[in-house]
Amino acid sequence: MKPAFVLLAVFVLLAAGGCRSKQSPPEPTVSLEFPAVACSTLTDSEVVRLIQVLPRLRSALRAVNWTPTLRRPGDNAVAALSNLVEGMDLPGVDDSLKRAGSDWPSVRRMLYKVYAAAAAAGVSVVGPKLAEQWKQDTTREGRWTYKSYLEMKGACAAVPKWNTMVLNKHRVELALLDSLGQ
Repeated sequence: MKPAFVLLAVFVLLAAGGCRSKQSPPEPTVSLEFPAVACSTLTDSEVVRLIQVLPRLRSALRAVNWTPTLRRPGDNAVAALSNLVEGMDLPGVDDSLKRAGSDWPSVRRMLYKVYAAAAAAGVSVVGPKLAEQWKQDTTREGRWTYKSYLEMKGACAAVPKWNTMVLNKHRVELALLDSLGQ
């Protein structure tokens, strides 16, 4: 079944996790943080408003041939969220959103909250076996995946659980987020 968010799938692959196995040593603490706005409470009304303006945002991004940049060389996993959202601040986006009764700063705040909630949902769905596999994988990709997991797990601890509940409630309506970069 295709997930409601491409980003959620990306974060699940990069950063999902769950409880620690009792046999495993404690994981190192990673103290990266999402921007503060990403960890503020997401309301139903914000999600409804975002759903209303998503068609305008998608049209504006298509008009400038936008493609998402999630992670650049040297970036940590948490930077992917900022890269994604800030990369949408392009000429014409704010004007298009104003025609829908919104603006870029408002949509930006909502996107941060929704994407952080999606990341937190992804971190919470994979159990300790996968996290342990990533930890034991000594390939370059395995080390990178495990490091990304720890980064996201630490950052997602600050995302209110309420936000993931609101995200899940509106998952179907937010499916348009899947097509923003297409």
